[in-house]
Amino acid sequence: MNIGRRLLAAVGVLALCLAAIGLGYAVRAGLPGLGIPAVVAQDIVTPDTDTTEDADETGDTEEAPGIPPALAEMIRGDGQTYGKVRIGEREVIETRGEASGFGPYERASIAAARITLALEAGIKPDDFEAISRDEEWIVIAKDRAIISVAPGDVAEDSTAEELAGTWAANISMALHEAMGTTPGGDVAMPPFVVEAKDRDGLGAVLVNGQEVFAIVAPTPGLTAVERADLVAKRFQQAFEDGVLPRDIRADTLQGMAIVKAGEMLVATVAPDDAQTAGKSGEALARDWAAGLAGALDTYYAQAGKPLAATAGEWQPREPYDDKWVPIVSILEGVKLGLARVNGPRSRLRLVQAVAQFETHWKDHLEIDVYIPISTKVPGKTIKNVKGCAVTGLGDIKL
Repeated sequence: MNIGRRLLAAVGVLALCLAAIGLGYAVRAGLPGLGIPAVVAQDIVTPDTDTTEDADETGDTEEAPGIPPALAEMIRGDGQTYGKVRIGEREVIETRGEASGFGPYERASIAAARITLALEAGIKPDDFEAISRDEEWIVIAKDRAIISVAPGDVAEDSTAEELAGTWAANISMALHEAMGTTPGGDVAMPPFVVEAKDRDGLGAVLVNGQEVFAIVAPTPGLTAVERADLVAKRFQQAFEDGVLPRDIRADTLQGMAIVKAGEMLVATVAPDDAQTAGKSGEALARDWAAGLAGALDTYYAQAGKPLAATAGEWQPREPYDDKWVPIVSILEGVKLGLARVNGPRSRLRLVQAVAQFETHWKDHLEIDVYIPISTKVPGKTIKNVKGCAVTGLGDIKL
């Protein structure tokens, strides 16, 4: 009798196992048809820093053709855990607070999934916007809620409205970059390339192969060609941030003539530049600004995208600010002075100090290099804050 019961029990267990295996195969076969977006969670450990380096993606993801995946990342630093959403190479959302019982990383994962679902439903990059609803600011895509701003997300010098606007603009910008479209039109655009070339010792700044102007004078630590290369990189970044020709202008900074694209410092006119051109620094800055604005205007015209269709419809929403931080020596952390750093507000608040290190050219010229970093003491690996630049050293003009 006992033997019979044991046999029946063994047969029952075997049947349950076979049923579970069959159910597993059925679920596995059915999941691809459910339209569940692929969200890759990357656990990135970055001790004592708020910034991260690019990490390799793990696992295979499947996304609809032409739709860039939104990836959620877990960031650990300063004893806390943050969440980030990345589209392509751009970080679009950073979550630091809790909301509705979800932690920062869970909120980032939900936002990434919602972005992917919105794109699969045919929503366009320009459909992402920030609105106020029920006394909170949220990012939406038409009728879809993407993410709300939690109190813990907002920095001391910002507001929930500004942060929601920044997130929406970041998502739109990143999607346009990934899809090869332009704000206001979802139309594929030709490349826009800003570069510097050595023209007999002069630093020529070129836009899509056409010279806009040439820098003639070196400054302490930089040759004319190196100055042109810095201008080219800054103007390229300004274009990628959505600057329009009308946003490019000449200005002054502590008595120096400069060129700005929006709030970004693009070029500084040295006294020798103006003297060689036979003009005042302000006049030469206006010439340089007009050249850059004209090159950008020509680009849009040749691309078949008149400015009437873009101007006023979309502009960078994140303001640029200045901040004074200590200058510290590499590996020692000895304070050497103060530096003024300029950059987008969301990036600038990550800057804790400016690292200085020295190099020598031909054994007799000492060059000091300054890098905005996200820690108060630079270690063997410098965690630089991208998008920010040093624009002043105490009372010394750069």
